[in-house]
Amino acid sequence: MPANESRQTTPKVTTSDGFPLMELPYDVRHNIIEHMIDEQTIRPFMIPYATPIGLPNAARAGDRLLRRECILITLKLTTLEVQTGARNLILQRWLASISFEGVETSYKTAFDAIRSLKFTRFSLFPIAQVTYDDIVLCQKSKHLRKLTINFHPDALIVSHLGPVLNYAPAFRQDSHLAGLLELSNLEELRIETSGPEARMREIRELAAWFEEEFEKRARKVSVTVHRP
Repeated sequence: MPANESRQTTPKVTTSDGFPLMELPYDVRHNIIEHMIDEQTIRPFMIPYATPIGLPNAARAGDRLLRRECILITLKLTTLEVQTGARNLILQRWLASISFEGVETSYKTAFDAIRSLKFTRFSLFPIAQVTYDDIVLCQKSKHLRKLTINFHPDALIVSHLGPVLNYAPAFRQDSHLAGLLELSNLEELRIETSGPEARMREIRELAAWFEEEFEKRARKVSVTVHRP
């Protein structure tokens, strides 16, 4: 959506009883839009969404200011479940195109509105640039409060046709995980893996490393490990 687009005021957007919605104060519209949001987790650019993210129907009613408000509130109240790789980059391009011009907010970009992210295959390619793109998305989301990262069970170990070695320190460096320590508003870090119990030691060591590093920075971040 171009930043210089003008507000479209026709047709008028009305509530179910015919009252013009855009004549309501912003905080009242905010509460109405909140009640329109049904889902807690949204998978961007995935069926069945008619829009890049699961926006309320009001976002498609013809008023561009209302659409911006719907985008802002949806990003604040839901978790974006992001796929590593191309879909991540497509999402970032779309977020960068959003303007909050005219909206009563201090947010400058759509990244500012994101409060919760989930990466379902964070370590699918543990050394590739696509993993770093996940870190970049987190860092751009400056108001991020909750982060869920799902690791492949073999992400922190490597065999190379020889003895199995603890790969955690190298993995942290190659995947730029220290970048997550810069998330100044983060309150909860949830680490998930579907691996067997025998592979959980490295995952728990990674969680302990995060806890120690956050403590060094006098940060209170809840770090937990889960097997969904």
